[in-house]
Amino acid sequence: MAAALVGSAAFYFYCQNHCLQVSRPVLDLGLDAPLRVLHLSDLHSASFGRGGRALYQMAVQLEPQLICVTGDWIDAKDSAWRRTANALIRLTAVAPVVFVPGNHEHRSGRWPQIRPYLERGGVQVLCDDLLTLHTAAGPVSLLGLDERRGVTYGQYLSRRGGPAPDPYSQLFAALAQRPGPRLLLTHYPEQFCQKGGGGHSRHSFSLQLSGHAHGGQIRFPFPQGLIAPGQGLFPRYTAGLFNCRGQRLPSGSRPHGPALLVSRGLGNSFFPLRVQNRPEVILLTLR
Repeated sequence: MAAALVGSAAFYFYCQNHCLQVSRPVLDLGLDAPLRVLHLSDLHSASFGRGGRALYQMAVQLEPQLICVTGDWIDAKDSAWRRTANALIRLTAVAPVVFVPGNHEHRSGRWPQIRPYLERGGVQVLCDDLLTLHTAAGPVSLLGLDERRGVTYGQYLSRRGGPAPDPYSQLFAALAQRPGPRLLLTHYPEQFCQKGGGGHSRHSFSLQLSGHAHGGQIRFPFPQGLIAPGQGLFPRYTAGLFNCRGQRLPSGSRPHGPALLVSRGLGNSFFPLRVQNRPEVILLTLR
């Protein structure tokens, strides 16, 4: 009996940390044709099959028209980072891959080598850059932020006691002029809607894609998770869709203003365990 319980627990925790789960949110943007976007985040150099084969096969089956990766694909401690980078480059055979770095790519000290390696492999890296792609569903415009260079609205208020300058206002203004759905890629979900009227949600765009929170790590009995980097205990933005006021947004809704989609991520970093929080692959349909 005891052996059966131990075996069941071991199987449960293995699945919670190694078995991929597909989420299929839908967002109504009033598009003429649906756009399928594969959103991946926070691999942290985890292995899903040799050379990322399981991820690649799943991407092939899901048939996305665009793949967006929102940072921490390569863990800061990964000395064999080229192997992990190659798993991302492999996905370019499925659909265009757009990537923004997270804190781990920078913390590794290898970002000056990682970025050109990815770009030579066909990955489009955005660091405070704009890009418009033409897909079978029509044009889609993206802004990718490298927010390690910026300062949050809340941080500025606490230091200065006054309104914050927005280091990205010109980029957001340029994005607002681009065609198609306008997607913001940034690693940090907590930058979306902040106290005091700050955050990216005050700008004009369709949807922010982020990761970083790892689903809050332990999602039972905590519906939003127990802890997340950048948000601390009982975080808000750990998974799913949110409206521009930071409230939950049901799948299939048409948002009034920018929306946020947070990935639970694929791997682990500072906290080595997931509970009721399997590694997530998101197939987002914009319609």
